[in-house]
Order: sequence, then structure tokens, then C-alpha cells
Amino acid sequence: DHLKQCDPLLMALAVVLIVPQIALRAFRWKQLLRLQGIRCTWSQVLTIYFASTFAGLVTPGRLGEFAKGIFLKQQGAATIGYSLPSVLVDRMLDLFVLMAVALMALLQIGSIPHAGTLGIVAIVLLPSAAYTGMRWLGASDRLAKVASRLKRRLGHNWSGSLDDFVQGSRQLISIKLCVALGLTILSYAIYFLQTLLIGGAIGLPLGYIQIASAVAAGILVGYIPITIAGLGTREAVLIFFFGRLSVPATAALSFAFLYNLVYIACVGLICAGFWLKLPGRQALKSTPAKSNGSDGH
Repeated sequence: DHLKQCDPLLMALAVVLIVPQIALRAFRWKQLLRLQGIRCTWSQVLTIYFASTFAGLVTPGRLGEFAKGIFLKQQGAATIGYSLPSVLVDRMLDLFVLMAVALMALLQIGSIPHAGTLGIVAIVLLPSAAYTGMRWLGASDRLAKVASRLKRRLGHNWSGSLDDFVQGSRQLISIKLCVALGLTILSYAIYFLQTLLIGGAIGLPLGYIQIASAVAAGILVGYIPITIAGLGTREAVLIFFFGRLSVPATAALSFAFLYNLVYIACVGLICAGFWLKLPGRQALKSTPAKSNGSDGH
């Protein structure tokens, strides 16, 4: 009955917003690559990002998204070790925003005392603490010392990759990461607008923050690599949180079904097109700075 009353116009708007939402995240990654001195065109970054999103959809915990580093190496843009820091930061920015929004879900069901205050403090302090930690790790060759110990344990076969990782990490330690954080927030603002449209399509009696916080909690649980694309775990979380907001399980499951239709079926089809285009892409002509201490620009 819930699915029968689905508004096709609202669903169509949710689908249309897929491209700008993922494109913003791809642009964010391009800015991270630029900090590392890895030069590539917008179309190349867009293709790799959409293709890696497709790989993430078909792997547990969306681990396939880390294929971005492999794609860059295949196109001659950077080694996997050099590009891996940008891929890790790209994922960490997503996790930070999702955790901040998911705290609101805990506030709504009263699971944590003063969760609202804790959420505000976390949003303010975590970025500055993370940046301070990166500065401390990058200072006085601390990161290089850690890599040196790993090389002794792992052997010389990993030496080059670890050196590239250290150099690539140093390039990312910049206040310009605030721009990437801003792009992440904007991207997820669109993402949660899509979830609001999906909820509105079946008449879900919830607002933007309520739906966004429950979905954020579901996505975080879906990152645990036990199912493909978070299927099952995300639905359980949605039923739990929506239930605490007096939404029946049938409505929660209907929302989850339409959510999967947009974010798995439609996103998968769009990203699959980029995946099929990727092998034919012209190799990047430029190469990143080597691990020689230069800024790579």
C-alpha cells in the first residue's frame, strides 16, 4: 500500500540529483589530488570516481571505492602508495560528516544524555583535532620514522610504496582541507535532500533532520564489511530508528526499498556506464612529484 501511493515526480527528482551529488564528491577528490601535485582533467577524475563508486556498490563495506588508486596507476597518473592518502582522506571526510549527522539520531531517541551538546562539540573540535594530529605526525619526520619501522617489518618489497605514501601524506597536510570538508557537507546536504524526497514520495511523516540522521546511522552500519552494499544491516537500522519515531516497520521497509532503488539500482546503472568507459580512457600524460621533498606543484 505504501509503494502504491509513491509519487513518481519526487522519485524522479531524487534520481536526477544523483549526478550533482556524486560529482561534488569527485570535485572534492580532485582538490585533494591537486594538493598532492597529481594533475588530471575533470573528465578523468569524474570517470574514475564514478567507476570506483560502482566498484564500491558490488563489494562488502564499499571497499571497492579504494580502487581509485589502482585506476590512477593504470592511467600512469600516480603510484598506488602516492595516491592512497587522498583516497583515505576522501573516505574519512565522508565518515566524519555521517557520524556528526548520526549523532542527531541518537539525540532523537534519547539514547545518549546531552547528545545534542556532544554533537556540536564533536563537529567543532574533531576537524581541528584531526588537523593538529596530522601536523604533529608530519612534523620532525615522525611519519617517515613510522614508515621506516614498517619497512623493517614488511621487507624491502614495500619500501617504495611506503616512501610514496609518506610523501603523498605530507602533501595533504594543509589548511586547504577545509575546502574539501565544505564540499563534503554540501554533497551530503544534497544526498539527504534526496532521502527527504524519497520519504515524501510515500508520505513518510518525518522531516529533513529526522530522515537524514536515521539514514546516516544506517550508512555507517552498512560500512561494516559483512554484506554487499549494506543490504540488510541498513534496513535493520532504519526500522529501529524510524520505529522510535512512531513510523511502522512497513513504511520503513517501503522507504528502504525505494532508497535501494535510487542508490543501488539507479546509481549502479549510471556508474556502470563510467566503469565501461574507464578501460578506454587515454592515459594521463602528467606524473606526480616523486618522494624528493618537492611540493609537487
